Amino acid sequence: MQVESAGEARGHDWNLIEHDGYYYNLENHNLLVKQEEHFAAPPFTEASAEVFASNIYSNHRVFYELPGYEGLKDGMSVASMGRDLSEKCPVLMIGRTPEGDCRAEFRTLKAGSVPEFPDGSRLTPEMMIYRNMELDSGNEEAAPYFMKADELLQEEIKGLFR
Repeated sequence: MQVESAGEARGHDWNLIEHDGYYYNLENHNLLVKQEEHFAAPPFTEASAEVFASNIYSNHRVFYELPGYEGLKDGMSVASMGRDLSEKCPVLMIGRTPEGDCRAEFRTLKAGSVPEFPDGSRLTPEMMIYRNMELDSGNEEAAPYFMKADELLQEEIKGLFR
């Protein structure tokens, strides 16, 4: 999903990725600007997708079509993209190589089986948050919704880290 900035100064992409029936929000800012060593992108839960659909994504113009959503350029429902993550949570895990390149792969978090990054570092609950440039820029309007979505995600997956 490419989002057009409402202001003159900033434009950025929110890339909505579908993998095996799960949907992920991957904003290029986290990979290109922040240059994080380890990055985990969780999929939308049913509850978090509703938070984003009701409070954030609905305010932006959508420039793409998805199978089953043809012609709904402005009315695609993010809420319908959430999944139950209480039994397993496929995670888009991105780690940097020593050369600074990114290596990305989908790994599944299940109870008793916490995936590792290529360098052997384990995925932690703290890495499992929804990220967006708006939070780094101090956008006070968006921050509460991301915090609420993170809270709902953590509640749903907490049993998987035991």
